[in-house]
Amino acid sequence: MPPEASDRPHLLFAPYYKWGGSSEFVRAVTLAQAAQRRWPAASIEFLLPGGAETRHDCPFPVTFNEAHLDKPSRIRFLNREISERRPHLVIFDCYSHPAVLDQCRAVGARTAYVADQPGTCKRAFEWPWLWRLDAHWQQRPYLTLQAFTPGQQLLTAISSTRRAIFDSYFDDLLSDLGELPPEILARIDQPFALLVPGGGGYRVDGRYVGDIFHAAAERLHAATGLDAITVLGPLHQGPIPAGRTLVIKALTLPQLLALMRRARIIVTNGATGALHQALACGAACVASPLGGSDQPERIRRYVGAGLLHAAAPEAAALAKAAERLLTADGDAIRKRVSALKPVNGIPLMIRLIEEQLALRADRNGSKASGAG
Repeated sequence: MPPEASDRPHLLFAPYYKWGGSSEFVRAVTLAQAAQRRWPAASIEFLLPGGAETRHDCPFPVTFNEAHLDKPSRIRFLNREISERRPHLVIFDCYSHPAVLDQCRAVGARTAYVADQPGTCKRAFEWPWLWRLDAHWQQRPYLTLQAFTPGQQLLTAISSTRRAIFDSYFDDLLSDLGELPPEILARIDQPFALLVPGGGGYRVDGRYVGDIFHAAAERLHAATGLDAITVLGPLHQGPIPAGRTLVIKALTLPQLLALMRRARIIVTNGATGALHQALACGAACVASPLGGSDQPERIRRYVGAGLLHAAAPEAAALAKAAERLLTADGDAIRKRVSALKPVNGIPLMIRLIEEQLALRADRNGSKASGAG
């Protein structure tokens, strides 16, 4: 592989999400940080949706698309930026388009597409994608089901897209207690509950979900004496609520995972981000549908499999469900969760990025030989 591809790859990340959600953003940033460690001299850039209630805390150079809700404008934005940057590999998350994949190929860029829902997965099997998309990395939307349908498995066999499956995403190398704020370190020697609504941008009846989760933490502590930590989420708006339990605005994913591994109970949402990370940590969980049409069905399936308790997004319901996990029921759930053994997508995708860079180098080398 030429030095510029092997030592100094140019990676462009393009996660797409709407207001309130942030799993795609966190997944892309976590993968980019792992890639930066693997290739310290890499050039890594992000193309992100803009808007007041979307994530602006990316630790890499960013270009924002303020018109991202307009599909034609979104395509023009991606094509323009890809044409100007000419990266080695573009990693899309939950959105791309055949015209954008064609533009990538025109500038010599390989393409990878990450998805985590049946709908976004289905897109990667549409006929115009099958010989345009180089790689499809699918996070299983349900840990209790196969990632691909029989028909999709057949299309995998005939298309040129290389596919891989994972269950969650976390960076074990960075999950260090020493990185936690002092106010948290002072509390985690004793059992505690961790309440994580996710990005924190969703509202229920006009109230931010972080406020609802904090109210649940206060109720749980009053009823049981169990200490609690609420992580409101980076998109939470308004003042930090006060009470007897600890409230944190936001943590990095490694910090959050360090807490998840030590929490006696985790209360979270029904998305594939925080929920699958909590289950990967072997936690006894309460899950509540906070936003996104996929969450109720995922929670229903996991309750049926005995993997968690469900609760409505109300403080009293969340606290009551968490209290039930302090019994032998919680121990039984932990035992079932520990048998899942979910696949961490970060080391897997780093290997697959390396593979795509090698294929790009081989293709470019073949073109150069043909020209000669």
